[in-house]
Amino acid sequence: MNATTKHTLKWDLLRAVPLGALESIVNTFAILVMVRVFQGDQMAKAAVAAAWPTGLLVSLFVVQGVRQSGVSVTKAMAFLNVLSAIGFGMIALTDHHISVYVIGNTLGSIGLASSLPLMSQLYRVHYPDEKRGRLFAIGGIVRKVFAISAALIGGWYLRQDLANFRVLFVIFSGCCLLVAFISTRFGSFHLDQSKKVNLFHAFRHVKQDKEFRHLLISWMFLGIGNLLGMSLFVEYISNQAYGYNYDEFTISMITTFVPEAAFFCVVMLWGALFDKWNFYLLRSIINIFFAAGIVVYYTGHGMAFLVTGIALWGIAKAGGNVCWSLWVTKFSKPKYVAEYMSVHTFLTGWRGIASPFIAMPLALVIGAHWIAIIGGGLIVIATIMIAPKIRFETKRREGIQQEPDPRPRG
Repeated sequence: MNATTKHTLKWDLLRAVPLGALESIVNTFAILVMVRVFQGDQMAKAAVAAAWPTGLLVSLFVVQGVRQSGVSVTKAMAFLNVLSAIGFGMIALTDHHISVYVIGNTLGSIGLASSLPLMSQLYRVHYPDEKRGRLFAIGGIVRKVFAISAALIGGWYLRQDLANFRVLFVIFSGCCLLVAFISTRFGSFHLDQSKKVNLFHAFRHVKQDKEFRHLLISWMFLGIGNLLGMSLFVEYISNQAYGYNYDEFTISMITTFVPEAAFFCVVMLWGALFDKWNFYLLRSIINIFFAAGIVVYYTGHGMAFLVTGIALWGIAKAGGNVCWSLWVTKFSKPKYVAEYMSVHTFLTGWRGIASPFIAMPLALVIGAHWIAIIGGGLIVIATIMIAPKIRFETKRREGIQQEPDPRPRG
């Protein structure tokens, strides 16, 4: 590794520590606090579940704003992380005001999620093509160690007293500030500056790049199917209406510890396969694990099915995290990575916002079992769409005009 790659990896591993703790909000605590502390209705719970996807949707405009302003990518990421700290800090100061909780969680999630395309650009700039998946996976391992720790400690702490949620969000706010500081240590670099703002300018790639467009359509089926199941993971085992009513510690064990432990065990393997394997083949295998995990989790009954299903989903999540974060580096020219990724995250945001509002009310009508079957079916459709293209992936990569990596400035 050259000096730039080593420097990036060092700070990325340090950044993974607070990010791991913050992942427990998305996976468990945001919904758990809404259910147990605020006892919100279906719409309030859906609003909390949609907070992270809202950030992904906003990311399209964040990238264009960064381009137009000329501010460095790392400073923009730091600003967004400070925004998250403010949001989670609002929750820590709240005394059972459900509206403030929803707003604070949404603000915190927007700051974290909307910075993801900028981080993908950083990985494209600083990590070499032949090692990018493995280097990204190393950071993933560190994140999961601290995500698991946060889930166990946070779940135990909430079980002692639900009012302790405020302390947890003070810690989460502090983690955001730490991420903001670390983001400034990567070194300054910029996106190509645009004199005129066109918030949807990145969508020109959808029109011009047929293969990118095809993958986005496939990803839409996959994403909706996966999110339908994911939206109910915590709700399913914390709400007596579904036949379960586990305590806070057990819920955090099932919904965070088990999938993150599975993630930890296989993420390096997925990272290595991302660097070496045909992308469409890898994506198809990951999809199968996603579908199997969701179906097993909801269609069986008892702890064994819950743990098996969520573990399969965690294995898929590890591979999906690598592919979701880095796939655009294989399909776009270097200078367009952030734009490609912002289109991807924008569409992820739309389906992520819609899915909880569909899944939670619908589950009360048709049951979580049918939600799982519908979700699994959509994932199968997504896989069928890309399966015939497996043999074309190598040709596609060879056809892309290779450009030298843009080097950091300043």
